[in-house]
Amino acid sequence: MDSLSWVTLALAITTLFLGVAAFLSIWQTKKSQARRHREALLNDVLQWAIDIAEVSAGAKATYPPGISLTPEVWRDMDSVNLPKRYRPMAIRAGYAIEAASAFGEDLRSSVAQLCRSLLKVEVVIIKHLEDRASQDELSKSQFALYDQALETIDKVAQMKCKAVG
Repeated sequence: MDSLSWVTLALAITTLFLGVAAFLSIWQTKKSQARRHREALLNDVLQWAIDIAEVSAGAKATYPPGISLTPEVWRDMDSVNLPKRYRPMAIRAGYAIEAASAFGEDLRSSVAQLCRSLLKVEVVIIKHLEDRASQDELSKSQFALYDQALETIDKVAQMKCKAVG
């Protein structure tokens, strides 16, 4: 073989190695992007559940069951704006269910239950504003919402730990 043949062979082998390296780089980038996307979905579900827990925890800490609210106290807590505190979480509920579906039935069912609890709180708030629901019913529904939010947060945290470990 003459020197030109050796150079051509070396170039062909180098090109093959570069092609393999480019393929592996693209493959690794796609895997990394998919992992980041799944992590972002989990983070979105987690933040949504934390927002619900924070709103319902404020109600839980401020107005425990058994406390009767006088009309003055009810006005002080700005009852007209009470539904507005839960509205942003209700708007994001559909996205949260869709995002949770990517991680299996366990998380999806937990998020769906949290959505049902959120809807129940909104219904009780509306009934309460129309003087058809008691303060205890409102407090109990907010407690249940808080507990369900914590359960969802726990499930997301477990999934994040599995993804890291």
